[in-house]
Amino acid sequence: GASFQGALLSLVILFTTTGRDILGGWRLFRFGEWRHAGVALVLVATSVLSSFVAMSYVNATQESDTTMILNVTVILLVNTIDEGVFQMTMIWAPGYVQAAIAEVDNQAKSETASAAEEHGSA
Repeated sequence: GASFQGALLSLVILFTTTGRDILGGWRLFRFGEWRHAGVALVLVATSVLSSFVAMSYVNATQESDTTMILNVTVILLVNTIDEGVFQMTMIWAPGYVQAAIAEVDNQAKSETASAAEEHGSA
């Protein structure tokens, strides 16, 4: 069977690819306008769900650390579909996506600056 170290390494490999989408979705939800909340929640939910399904499958079919890590890697290749959806969205509505990204970046910078000012004056 697979060891704890194999499972941990599989989680690390999985998070290196899905973590970006989870954190990006959370950032969009936290700093974006409410009209972007649906997109942010779908991004986070899709990433978390795909991570859960991947680890459930890998744990159910594990035979050794090597096959566990190989299975996670193959599943991650399949999970690149969400990146393809983002790329298609960029093609279909580039102005909307760029405006949303700029809006979130500006809001994050604004909140970070105001938080720094609060800590500086305290």
